[in-house]
Amino acid sequence: MPLVAALAFGASPELIGLLVACQISAHLIGSNPFGIVVDQGRLRALAVTSAAISLIGFGLVMISVLLGLVALFGVSITLAGLGVVLFDLTSLSIVPRLCQVMSAAGMANFNCRKVSAEALDSRMNPFIVWIPAAREGAAQSE
Repeated sequence: MPLVAALAFGASPELIGLLVACQISAHLIGSNPFGIVVDQGRLRALAVTSAAISLIGFGLVMISVLLGLVALFGVSITLAGLGVVLFDLTSLSIVPRLCQVMSAAGMANFNCRKVSAEALDSRMNPFIVWIPAAREGAAQSE
């Protein structure tokens, strides 16, 4: 995230610190309420909801970079982070239940899917960095 902020917005150290605080705030804001929701909710629906929240957040990140809107970028990374927090809490609640009903091979398959979903946010970073870098390269070539 700091690399994106520096490349896309020419962010100062103060702005990068503020954006990192936005990113971390998702854990502070979401952990307790999402923990209650996960304890009482349907876990499959919550897992799908968490992926949708993250997808919307990442989509808004890309839009904010393209439009050069720093405030939207901060809100977007917070929203994407909330999706990640909800997914982590949901997946941690699913695993103990699965251990009771799944074979070892089934658990290995589930773990592979879980890790793949968690890695989605880190796979998005190159695309997010590419947009401002390509825009900057195009501006320099003109």
